[in-house]
Amino acid sequence: MSDPDGKEEDYTILCLLDDEKIPFSIDIPSGKLVDHLKAKIKEKRPDRFSNIPARFMNLFLVNIPDGHDLVARVGEQKLDNALPVWWTMAEVFGGKPERLPVHILVHPPATTTPPASLPQIPFISIKDEEIKKFVAEFDIDLRFRLNTFLKGDVQLPLWQSLSGPDEIRSHIAGLKIPKISPSSQFPLLLLHNLGQPSHDQQLVERVNRLFLPGSRKFVCNTSGSGKTRLLLEGLWGNWGFYFTARTQPEGVGSSDLEEVLLDMERFGRLTPITDQNRATALTQNQEVASRRFLLILYARIFIFRAFLECASAMPGGITANHKGRWLLIQVAPETLLLRDVFRSFVRLVGRASKEYLFEAIELDLPRVERLLGLQSTALFCVLDEAQIPTNKLSDCFRSETNPTQPRPILREIIQTWTLMFPNLIVSGTDLSMQDLEAVLVSVVAKEGGIATETVTDIGAFDNEEDQRAHLQYYCPPGFLDTDLGMEVASRSGYWLHGRHRFTATYISRLIQTSFESPHRVLNDFVYSMTNFRPSDLDDDSSPLIELMKPHGFDFSKLKDDPGLFRQVAGFIFDYIFNGKPRNLGGLSDKRLVEYGVARFGNMKKIIADEPLALLAAVHYFTTETSWSLQYFLQNGLSTPNESARGIAFEQLGAYLIGIAFKSPTRLSTVFQFIVPHELENEVAELVSVHKTDRGLVCNPIDISSEMRPTYILGRTTRTEEETLDWLRNPERAIFCFPANTVGPDLMLLLRLSDHSLIRVLVQFKHLSSLTIGPHDTEVAFNTTDPNKFVSQSARSLSVIGDVSSPVKKNTKRERTAKHPRDPQTTQNLLDALKDLGTGSDKAGRFSVLRVLATFPAKPDFDTLTELVKADTNEHPAALLNVELLATHPSEKELFESLRRGVVEAARQKKRKANDGPVSESKRRKTQDHMAARSVP
Repeated sequence: MSDPDGKEEDYTILCLLDDEKIPFSIDIPSGKLVDHLKAKIKEKRPDRFSNIPARFMNLFLVNIPDGHDLVARVGEQKLDNALPVWWTMAEVFGGKPERLPVHILVHPPATTTPPASLPQIPFISIKDEEIKKFVAEFDIDLRFRLNTFLKGDVQLPLWQSLSGPDEIRSHIAGLKIPKISPSSQFPLLLLHNLGQPSHDQQLVERVNRLFLPGSRKFVCNTSGSGKTRLLLEGLWGNWGFYFTARTQPEGVGSSDLEEVLLDMERFGRLTPITDQNRATALTQNQEVASRRFLLILYARIFIFRAFLECASAMPGGITANHKGRWLLIQVAPETLLLRDVFRSFVRLVGRASKEYLFEAIELDLPRVERLLGLQSTALFCVLDEAQIPTNKLSDCFRSETNPTQPRPILREIIQTWTLMFPNLIVSGTDLSMQDLEAVLVSVVAKEGGIATETVTDIGAFDNEEDQRAHLQYYCPPGFLDTDLGMEVASRSGYWLHGRHRFTATYISRLIQTSFESPHRVLNDFVYSMTNFRPSDLDDDSSPLIELMKPHGFDFSKLKDDPGLFRQVAGFIFDYIFNGKPRNLGGLSDKRLVEYGVARFGNMKKIIADEPLALLAAVHYFTTETSWSLQYFLQNGLSTPNESARGIAFEQLGAYLIGIAFKSPTRLSTVFQFIVPHELENEVAELVSVHKTDRGLVCNPIDISSEMRPTYILGRTTRTEEETLDWLRNPERAIFCFPANTVGPDLMLLLRLSDHSLIRVLVQFKHLSSLTIGPHDTEVAFNTTDPNKFVSQSARSLSVIGDVSSPVKKNTKRERTAKHPRDPQTTQNLLDALKDLGTGSDKAGRFSVLRVLATFPAKPDFDTLTELVKADTNEHPAALLNVELLATHPSEKELFESLRRGVVEAARQKKRKANDGPVSESKRRKTQDHMAARSVP
C-alpha cells in the first residue's frame, strides 16, 4: 500500500475473464488506478480486447482460490460492486494481495454499478490533462444516475413496522416516515415531512430569518436542539449546497468533507507551526487547505450543473420542486443515486491543481446561473457539524496579526467558500462562542463588507401543549385521549422538556415498538440517557424489540477547564436542590451550552432546565468526581458568612429529613413531639406530588436512589406568589423553601399509611449561641403557624410576637407587634395548603405538623409547650435534632465542628466582655480614686 511519502510497492494481481478457466497475472504498482489496470489487461489480452476500449471493461473484486473449479466458483460470486476507475490498487485491496487467490474478475462489456465504500487513503497523484478524461467518463455515469432519479421520481425508502397489531402497522405505514437507506433499521424523523413547516409558523419565521440573502450566519446551540432540521427546511425552499463535517450517527449527507478533513489529519498534509517554521508553514498550510476546500466546492458545483441540465430536459423544465430533489441527493446520495457521487468526484479529481479548479468553476458557474436565472451569489452554502473543523488542526494555523494565536481550520473553509458564495451558514454543536467569535472577527477583518450574525434561537419544546401536538401527529388516532395516552403525554412533557431531539428520539422508539409499552419505552430511554430511572409510573412489560442505546451526553470536555469544572458541578447540584439556576456570569454561562449542560433560548438567554441533561450531569459528577449533592450541602456550612451558613443549614436539614423518610418511618423516630400526640406513632414516607387534569398524583421518593419520580428535589421561592404556586402544584418538587415573608424555612409532604398527607412546616435556627430565650423561642415557633403566614414580624427574633401570645402579656413591645399585612395573600396560602391533597384528620385544621429545628442552641421547652396547648387549630408540633439524623461520618464530624465553633465563639465573646468598656471604666475609676487619695 502506498504510504504518505508516495512510496509504492508492486502488486501481482491474478485476473480471470468470467467465461474462461485459466487466470493470468498482471504486475502493477500499488499507486496505479483501476483505469491503468484495465489498460494492462487489454495489453495482456489483445485477443479479447483489441476492438473494445479498455474503459468499457467492468472489473470485480473477488477471492477465488486457484486450483478449484473456477467456472463453478465464478457462478457463486455476488458481483454487486464494479471497481471505479479512479481507485488505486492500494485502495482496492487495502494491502498487498495474497499470491494464490484469483483477485479480479473481468467482465466485458461495462455495466454501471456503485463502488463499495472503502476507508480513505491518501489522494493519488495524476495530471490535470488526465483528470479531464476521467471527468468526462464520470459525467456519463453521473447523468445516467441523475436521469434515473428524476424520471423515476426515486424517493427515500419508507420505514415499515414488522410487529404489532395490523391497525398500528397500517397507521405507521400511512405516516410515510423515511429511512436513510434500505438497510437502515430506524425511522429518520429528521427528514420526515421536509418542506411542510406551514403548521409551525414560528419555524417558518426562523427559516426566513436564517436564509436571508446578503449575510453570513453562525448557528450555535447545544446538541439535539434542532439545528440540522432548520438548515434542511431552509434548503428545501432555497437553492444551495449542504455540506457536513460528520455524517454519523444518522448517515445524513455526503462524506466528501469528512473524508478530506480526515485525510489532512491522518496523513500529515499540513505542517504544525513552530517558532522555527512560522515564516513559511502558515502560507503552505493555507495553500494546501484552500485547494482541498476549493476541490470540494468544485465537486458540488459540477454535479449541481449536471443535475440542473438533466432537470431542464424533463417535461416542464426546472421547477420549485427540484430544490427539494436536489437537497435529497445531497442528504442521501448513496441511497438515491446508488453512490456518494460527491465523494467519488472529489477522489477522482483529488490531485487537480488549484488553477484547474478555478478554471473549471469559472466554466460551470455561468451555466448554473443561466439554468436558474439568478446570480450564483444568491445560492446558499451551508456547513453543518462545524465543531469538527473547529476542533481540528489548530496547531497548523495562526492569526496573521497575532502569530501566537491559533486558528481552527474552519477559518480556511469560510475564507475559501465565501469567495464564491457569500451567503454562508455555519452550524455546529458544542461550539466555543469564544473560538467562533475569534474566527468571525478574523475573517470579517480580512474581507469586510459582509454582514454577520450569530443565531441561537432554534426553538424547543418549552411547553407541553406544543410537545403534545407533535406527539399527536405520530400517535394512532385518539391515543392521546385515552387514559394511557394522557399519561404518556404528561410524562413526556415532564421528562423530555427542552431540545427537540429528546422528543423525536422517543417518538422514533415508540414507532419502532409499534406503540407497545410506551411507559417502559420512556423509562428505558430516560435511563439510557441519564442512568436515572423514572419511578413516577412503572411498567414491567417489555417492548416488542430491543432498542439500540441512544447517543448520550459527553461531559468529559469539562475536565479541560479545571476552573470551570467545579463551578459547573456546584451549579448543577444547586439547581437540582433549589430549582433555580445559579448565574455563572457571561462566558461561563455560554460554556454551559458548549458542554451540553444548557441551551440557548430567545435573545441568547441561557436555559438550564432539561431533566435529561441535568440528571446526566449529576450522574457524571457523582461517578467521575468526589463531588455529590451531599458534598455541596455540607460545604455550604463552612462559609464564614453567617447568612449563607444559615441557608446552608436549612438545605442540609431538608436533605437529612428526606433521607430519614426515604422509606416508611415512624414519626417519633425522627421528631420529638412537644406534647404527646396520636400522630407520633404513625408511619410516614416522603412523597413527590404533582397535579394533572385527572387529579393529584403522589409518588414515594428515596432521594438517595437513582430511581426517582422527579429530577428537581427542591424549589426556592423568592416571592409570596411563587410560594403560592408551589402550594397549588408542587410539580414534583419535594422541598419548598418559601419566601422569607411567608413564615417557615421549609415545607414538605409526608404520606401516612392511610395515604393521607401531612404538611410539615419547619423552622431552622442555626445560632452562634447555646440557648434560646422564651420570647425568641416563641417568635421562631410562630413562623410554623399557618395563620401567621405573611406576617411582617414572622421572621424577626427581635420582635416578641403578636398580641395573642400566651407567653408574653401586656407589654409595651407587644402592643407594637404587627398583624398580617396582606390578609388576602394569607388566605390564599391557607386555601392552597388545605387543598394540597387529602389531609390527615390527626394533624389539625390544616393537616400540619409544626417543627422547630435548632442547632446547637436548645429552645425554651416550657414556652413551646404553652404555645402548642394554646393552638386553636390543634396542629401537632415537634422538635427536630438534625444532628441525630446525621448517619455519615462526614456529617457527624461537620456537626461536631459546628458545635465546637459555637462554644469557642461564646468563650471569645465572654473574654471580650471582660476586656471591654465596663472593665476599662472600672480601671479608670480606680485610678481616679487612687489619684484623689494621693493629693495632700
